[in-house]
Amino acid sequence: MIDTQAHILDPARFPYPSPCPGYRPAPDEIGTIEMLLQQMDRTGISRAVLVQPSTYGTDNSAILTAMAGAPERFRAVVVARNDPDEITRLARQPGVCGVRLNLTHSRELPAEISALRDMARRIASTGLLVQVQGTPETLPSLLDGLDDVPVLIDHFGRLDVSNPASVAAICRLADAPGNLLKVSGGFRLAPSGDWRNNLSPFEQVMAAFGPERLVWGSDWPFINHDGPTPTYTECLDWGRALLPDERTADATAATLFGWDNDDGG
Repeated sequence: MIDTQAHILDPARFPYPSPCPGYRPAPDEIGTIEMLLQQMDRTGISRAVLVQPSTYGTDNSAILTAMAGAPERFRAVVVARNDPDEITRLARQPGVCGVRLNLTHSRELPAEISALRDMARRIASTGLLVQVQGTPETLPSLLDGLDDVPVLIDHFGRLDVSNPASVAAICRLADAPGNLLKVSGGFRLAPSGDWRNNLSPFEQVMAAFGPERLVWGSDWPFINHDGPTPTYTECLDWGRALLPDERTADATAATLFGWDNDDGG
């Protein structure tokens, strides 16, 4: 499968800002492009999407440099300021296929929600994918009124698998046909830690979206979470156990992230 969620955290080559605009990784939370390629080659994953972590803010140098080293294998989802010129410039850069909006730092709905909606529309108008990390509390308000904008929702919408209301809130997001779901981050979402065996809540949400609106992501290198750190193989096996049709998920990812064109753009 195409891995649609991997991060680059390489403080030796790309030092973390001080202070970090988002999460500051611990010294052992490192994920270089060489380390990622080892994981991919070992598990037979040929292509991956490099997603900008909150650590680097809007400085996308780490993922863009990594992507440039193997443009046939990688695409990039960047973070941008709400600036039309910057978004247009990023859209013209080969291999950049999306912009990520991250709403999970405060877990509260931001005051500038209307500005974020406008930014999402601006991103989509350039041909880039809108990717959103939010929660069952923030996502409905953001996505309301964006029915005409394709949006990829990270990590099952950060639902709480032990809370039926949380699961139902993410299921309702499937009512908008442009919303897609990333089958990722299971190890973050099960308070009991039983994310590999308690598949029912995930399956309920996936059934609401349908197989053609699902993609898989590892979320490597698995930083900033409670509980034991999973392995890449465990995350891959979990995704394969959940996805009703691996080939359909692969085709959806190829379309979303531009591999259908096969030109690095």
